[in-house]
Amino acid sequence: MVAVVWMALARADWPRLYCAAAGASLAIALIASCAAYGIWQEWWLGTLAISLFLVLVMARVECRPSRPG
Repeated sequence: MVAVVWMALARADWPRLYCAAAGASLAIALIASCAAYGIWQEWWLGTLAISLFLVLVMARVECRPSRPG
């Protein structure tokens, strides 16, 4: 399932910097979820959700066409 997400990042029409940030966030989340019991605490899940949201917002803002003028 993680490989599917990484492949989707490779096909995303985002700047390379944001794809790298999303991939790194995914790698960190995967390592933490495999190595720590604490990943299932609410504050950890909230932190991961907020970081994913911020990466997606930054990528969408960067890919938006600029307005003329």
